[in-house]
Amino acid sequence: MIRNFVKSLIVVVSILTAFALNAQQETSKSKSSDKLYERGNKVILMNNAARLNSKGMETSPSYYNNGIVYVGEKKNGPIDRKTGTRYYDLFYAELDKSGVPLPPDKFSQFINSPYNEGAACFNGIQDIVYFTSNNQLNGILKSNKDKVSTLKIYQAQKSTDDWVNIQELPFNSDNFSTAHPSLSSDGTKLYFSSNRPGGFGGMDIYVVEKLGDRWSAPKNMGAKINTTGNEVFPFIYGNDILFFSSNGLGGLGDLDVFFTDVNQSETFQPVNLEEPINSTKDDVGFILSKDGKKGFIGSRRTGGSGEDDIYSFEVQNGTLLNVDAQKLDMTLTVVDEATGKEVPGVAIYLLKADKTGSVEGDDFYDVELVHDNDKNMQIQLSRKKTMDLGTPNGFSDERGFMQANLEMEQNYVFFLNKQGYDIKEHFYTTQGKKGRIDIKVPIKIKNCATVSGIVTNQKTHSPIPFADLKISRSCSAEVTPLKADANGVFEYCLPAGCTGTFKADKEGYIQGLINLTNPKGNKDPLKAEIMLLAFDNTPTKKIESEGSGKLAKGSVIVLENIYYDFNKALIRAGAAQELDALYKLMEQYPSMKIELVAHTDSRGEKAYNLELSEQRAISAKNYLISKGISGDRITSKGMGESQPRNKCIDGVNCTEEEFQYNRRTEVKILSLDAPIDVRYGTKGPEVIDPKKF
Repeated sequence: MIRNFVKSLIVVVSILTAFALNAQQETSKSKSSDKLYERGNKVILMNNAARLNSKGMETSPSYYNNGIVYVGEKKNGPIDRKTGTRYYDLFYAELDKSGVPLPPDKFSQFINSPYNEGAACFNGIQDIVYFTSNNQLNGILKSNKDKVSTLKIYQAQKSTDDWVNIQELPFNSDNFSTAHPSLSSDGTKLYFSSNRPGGFGGMDIYVVEKLGDRWSAPKNMGAKINTTGNEVFPFIYGNDILFFSSNGLGGLGDLDVFFTDVNQSETFQPVNLEEPINSTKDDVGFILSKDGKKGFIGSRRTGGSGEDDIYSFEVQNGTLLNVDAQKLDMTLTVVDEATGKEVPGVAIYLLKADKTGSVEGDDFYDVELVHDNDKNMQIQLSRKKTMDLGTPNGFSDERGFMQANLEMEQNYVFFLNKQGYDIKEHFYTTQGKKGRIDIKVPIKIKNCATVSGIVTNQKTHSPIPFADLKISRSCSAEVTPLKADANGVFEYCLPAGCTGTFKADKEGYIQGLINLTNPKGNKDPLKAEIMLLAFDNTPTKKIESEGSGKLAKGSVIVLENIYYDFNKALIRAGAAQELDALYKLMEQYPSMKIELVAHTDSRGEKAYNLELSEQRAISAKNYLISKGISGDRITSKGMGESQPRNKCIDGVNCTEEEFQYNRRTEVKILSLDAPIDVRYGTKGPEVIDPKKF
């Protein structure tokens, strides 16, 4: 009998009743399955995702952004008369650094209707969502002639504010249910469950193919997968491996999770994942991480919090499947932009990135504090100097080639560096890519020499940190401002045939100046030292620490560029670079404790905005926790619309940009062992275009 969870989600009582199984099919592994799945001595740890689970139902997780979207019972609202429970919504939970879900929030104001929302999935760049919902017309539950509201699959697009342009997919029907979508990695095939006529029994697994702007007719996945029972909740891993739940293929009891190879679906006998993935109760909504080591599943197994709980699992030694389904072979060829000839000896870094091109991880950026025009202290990440980036992934050979493996459905920034050439940053995505990849990246010969400079004290010869520089050139009217770093070091590219005048200033010192000429045709590095003489009667030690700035207890950093969706507490994907910088700062200084204070704009009711700001502060806290910062180092509170920074109060017409200026999060330093010397940048805060998200 299909379990109550599916009954309550699908809300089709006449369909989801007991199904007689003609015979239990024995699960036997073919040679292909033996190659894909050999348990051997693999240890799989299962953990209840306690922060998500309640006495009700939580199930059907799907990876999204930095966490999972899942199905859970609404916290309030009407009771479904057919099931005796509240309807179901989609929720979102960040994952912490260990992959453990943090407290959830509602996924979408627009998608979540008064009725049931079910299993969802996303395209590769996560700007389209496919989700399950009750059949509705203009927000009203729609029933067919049998007084049944079937399930349908809808799609929506990501906008600046929320998910919009909700559309029903063309292969739905008022007469049968279509549910539980899962999209292949290349975005060409959508798998789903349906009890449409012509199947083998109850719910069967079907697939449709994306043909330009339309979908093909649904195709039943065949008798090797579908039975007289129910096959539900498909999950396509990459493009080839299909996981699904069935109560018609035998197993441990009720619905078990199986997998098959879709390329051999007519001959491949589905494989039961056995304990501890499966149990004697219903196990559905299985998903697996790209590296094949972790995942989530919904289960009604004994010992849970309520009806159905979400569990995480991790393979301790190896991967779940014996297949590297997420790797693509790449050959990268580096060529000279002007001549097209291959360039050997180029250092190449392959760096994972988000869809905006921001590099993931902590090894590519330094933390920099800056002042904007309003004298607010802000924080950002700036790319490290080439010398500090560490060991590259490889070098181009004598043919200009470098070979490597890339992950499927992953964004990258290729960082290329060679003396005599401009540094090259090349964005590349493997979204939708298959087979071998050949990439040609041009680099440009420098027409300048890198000046490696240092500002020092003329008497002590010690470096002077954070000196201000202005560089003028004989070959143009351009004046370039620079800032020396904490070690007094700076870099500048001086064009061939030019003389550069380097002026350095620091409070308490007499201005220093040098002229440096780069002969025509020279591209070799040049060295420069600018010496500053301290004013008389001015303590040298004190002067060299002044002007660098201090971050201490009571300091406030304003985070301008955390973009929240309007009316929502979720941080938009790719819009948390400042929180990434704050995380790095807190990681460097373990004694630092902070308070996050969130502010909204003036639109909406004051009480609602206060609650929304509190949720946004919590969301920012959860993001930092997800990166690995201990929760006891962070407190949070919301101020609502009570502290606007411009004219945009109730009754005043403002632009979206002006409203955005008031939607900010401030960081107050609550404790710190000792003040921190901080670098004050000259570029101002990074501007993130909200239209990207």
